[in-house]
Amino acid sequence: MSNNIAKRVIEVRKAVHLNQTQFAEKLDLQRSIISLCESGKREFSERTLRDISAIFSVNLEWLKTGEGEMFDEESEDVVIDALRAEYNLDEIDIDIIRTYISMAPLERQVFKNFIKGISDKNKGER
Repeated sequence: MSNNIAKRVIEVRKAVHLNQTQFAEKLDLQRSIISLCESGKREFSERTLRDISAIFSVNLEWLKTGEGEMFDEESEDVVIDALRAEYNLDEIDIDIIRTYISMAPLERQVFKNFIKGISDKNKGER
C-alpha cells in the first residue's frame, strides 16, 4: 500500500463532509487510527479499505489504485446520504438540498438572500 491510498481516503472523507472523528466513528475505529493512516505513519488495513468501500459506496479499485471513478454511485447521492445520516434529515430536507444543488448561480444567490433576510428578521425579534 502507498501514501496514494491515504490521499484517496482523505479525498473520500472530504467528499462526504466528515472530519476524522466522524469518519472514524462510521468505520468503528478510533480517530487516532485514521490520523496515523492519513499521515502515512500507518497503512490502512484491507478490512478498513473494504469498509470504506461498503459504507461510503466507494469504488474499491479506485481506492487501491486510483483507477476508475471514486464512487460506485453518483457522488451527489453518496454525499446526500451522508448528510441525511449525519443530520437526521427527512425527505423535505433532502428535496430542499437537491433543489438548491440544481439551481443556477443566480437562483442560488436569490435563495441565499431570502434565507439571510429571514435570519436577520429573526435576530431582530429576539
